[in-house]
Amino acid sequence: MNDKQEILNSLRKEILLMEGFKEPLLTEDTNLGRINEAFPNKVFPFSALHEFFCFNSEEVAASSAFIAGLLSSRVSKVATVVWIGSSIKVFPPSLKWFGIEPHCVVFLHVKKEKDILWAIHEALTCSSLSAVVG
Repeated sequence: MNDKQEILNSLRKEILLMEGFKEPLLTEDTNLGRINEAFPNKVFPFSALHEFFCFNSEEVAASSAFIAGLLSSRVSKVATVVWIGSSIKVFPPSLKWFGIEPHCVVFLHVKKEKDILWAIHEALTCSSLSAVVG
Protein backbone atom coordinates (compact mmCIF):
# COMPACT_ATOMS: atom_id res chain seq x y z
CA MET A 1 0.00 0.00 0.00
CA ASN A 2 1.17 3.50 -0.66
CA ASP A 3 1.41 6.24 1.97
CA LYS A 4 -1.78 8.00 0.85
CA GLN A 5 -3.82 4.79 1.09
CA GLU A 6 -2.44 4.08 4.57
CA ILE A 7 -3.31 7.61 5.72
CA LEU A 8 -6.83 7.26 4.27
CA ASN A 9 -7.35 3.89 6.00
CA SER A 10 -6.08 5.32 9.29
CA LEU A 11 -8.47 8.29 9.04
CA ARG A 12 -11.42 5.99 8.25
CA LYS A 13 -10.58 3.92 11.32
CA GLU A 14 -10.37 7.03 13.53
CA ILE A 15 -13.72 8.32 12.22
CA LEU A 16 -15.41 4.97 12.90
CA LEU A 17 -14.06 4.98 16.46
CA MET A 18 -15.35 8.56 16.98
CA GLU A 19 -18.76 7.46 15.71
CA GLY A 20 -18.82 4.71 18.33
CA PHE A 21 -17.89 1.75 16.14
CA LYS A 22 -15.34 -0.55 17.68
CA GLU A 23 -13.01 -3.03 16.10
CA PRO A 24 -15.05 -6.08 15.08
CA LEU A 25 -15.03 -8.87 17.65
CA LEU A 26 -15.53 -11.50 14.97
CA THR A 27 -13.36 -11.39 11.93
CA GLU A 28 -13.96 -14.87 10.51
CA ASP A 29 -16.13 -15.37 7.45
CA THR A 30 -19.80 -14.92 8.28
CA ASN A 31 -21.04 -16.45 5.01
CA LEU A 32 -23.04 -13.28 4.34
CA GLY A 33 -21.19 -12.43 1.14
CA ARG A 34 -21.57 -8.90 -0.14
CA ILE A 35 -23.86 -7.91 2.75
CA ASN A 36 -20.73 -7.43 4.86
CA GLU A 37 -19.62 -4.58 2.60
CA ALA A 38 -22.47 -2.40 3.89
CA PHE A 39 -21.12 -2.38 7.45
CA PRO A 40 -18.22 -0.58 9.11
CA ASN A 41 -15.02 -2.61 8.97
CA LYS A 42 -16.83 -4.79 6.38
CA VAL A 43 -18.03 -7.17 9.10
CA PHE A 44 -21.65 -7.69 10.14
CA PRO A 45 -21.84 -6.62 13.82
CA PHE A 46 -23.33 -9.66 15.53
CA SER A 47 -22.90 -8.42 19.08
CA ALA A 48 -25.26 -5.51 18.55
CA LEU A 49 -28.94 -4.69 18.46
CA HIS A 50 -30.53 -4.80 15.00
CA GLU A 51 -34.01 -3.57 14.23
CA PHE A 52 -36.13 -4.58 11.23
CA PHE A 53 -39.24 -2.63 10.23
CA CYS A 54 -41.82 -4.60 8.28
CA PHE A 55 -44.92 -3.05 6.78
CA ASN A 56 -46.40 -6.00 4.92
CA SER A 57 -46.30 -9.79 4.91
CA GLU A 58 -43.61 -9.95 2.19
CA GLU A 59 -41.26 -7.83 4.28
CA VAL A 60 -41.98 -9.97 7.36
CA ALA A 61 -41.10 -13.10 5.38
CA ALA A 62 -37.90 -11.58 3.99
CA SER A 63 -36.80 -10.26 7.39
CA SER A 64 -37.56 -13.57 9.09
CA ALA A 65 -35.53 -15.41 6.46
CA PHE A 66 -32.65 -12.96 6.88
CA ILE A 67 -32.74 -13.41 10.66
CA ALA A 68 -32.82 -17.20 10.26
CA GLY A 69 -29.83 -16.93 7.93
CA LEU A 70 -27.96 -14.86 10.50
CA LEU A 71 -28.80 -17.35 13.21
CA SER A 72 -27.66 -20.28 11.12
CA SER A 73 -24.28 -18.67 10.57
CA ARG A 74 -23.73 -18.20 14.32
CA VAL A 75 -25.45 -21.00 16.23
CA SER A 76 -25.08 -24.76 16.12
CA LYS A 77 -27.85 -27.08 14.99
CA VAL A 78 -28.81 -27.94 18.57
CA ALA A 79 -28.46 -24.47 20.09
CA THR A 80 -31.39 -23.05 22.00
CA VAL A 81 -32.88 -19.87 20.55
CA VAL A 82 -35.77 -17.80 21.92
CA TRP A 83 -37.96 -15.96 19.40
CA ILE A 84 -40.22 -13.41 21.15
CA GLY A 85 -43.05 -11.37 19.66
CA SER A 86 -46.71 -10.47 19.76
CA SER A 87 -47.47 -12.53 16.66
CA ILE A 88 -44.81 -14.88 15.43
CA LYS A 89 -45.16 -15.38 11.70
CA VAL A 90 -42.48 -17.99 11.27
CA PHE A 91 -43.34 -21.44 10.01
CA PRO A 92 -41.07 -23.54 12.28
CA PRO A 93 -40.39 -26.37 9.78
CA SER A 94 -39.01 -23.76 7.35
CA LEU A 95 -36.12 -23.14 9.75
CA LYS A 96 -34.63 -26.46 8.64
CA TRP A 97 -33.76 -24.81 5.32
CA PHE A 98 -31.38 -22.61 7.32
CA GLY A 99 -29.88 -25.48 9.31
CA ILE A 100 -31.84 -24.67 12.46
CA GLU A 101 -33.79 -27.46 14.13
CA PRO A 102 -37.32 -26.14 14.84
CA HIS A 103 -37.53 -27.96 18.18
CA CYS A 104 -34.53 -25.91 19.38
CA VAL A 105 -36.43 -22.64 18.98
CA VAL A 106 -38.72 -21.52 21.79
CA PHE A 107 -41.43 -19.19 20.48
CA LEU A 108 -42.91 -16.80 23.06
CA HIS A 109 -46.16 -15.08 22.11
CA VAL A 110 -46.56 -12.02 24.33
CA LYS A 111 -49.45 -9.58 23.98
CA LYS A 112 -48.26 -6.34 25.64
CA GLU A 113 -45.33 -4.30 24.31
CA LYS A 114 -43.85 -3.77 27.79
CA ASP A 115 -44.04 -7.52 28.44
CA ILE A 116 -42.20 -8.22 25.19
CA LEU A 117 -39.38 -5.92 26.30
CA TRP A 118 -39.29 -7.60 29.72
CA ALA A 119 -39.16 -11.07 28.11
CA ILE A 120 -36.34 -10.00 25.78
CA HIS A 121 -34.39 -8.56 28.70
CA GLU A 122 -34.83 -11.73 30.74
CA ALA A 123 -33.86 -13.93 27.79
CA LEU A 124 -30.71 -11.87 27.20
CA THR A 125 -29.61 -12.49 30.78
CA CYS A 126 -29.91 -16.26 30.37
CA SER A 127 -26.48 -17.72 29.68
CA SER A 128 -27.82 -21.03 28.36
CA LEU A 129 -29.41 -19.43 25.28
CA SER A 130 -27.46 -19.10 22.06
CA ALA A 131 -29.54 -16.28 20.60
CA VAL A 132 -32.56 -14.09 21.32
CA VAL A 133 -34.83 -12.73 18.60
CA GLY A 134 -37.43 -10.21 19.67
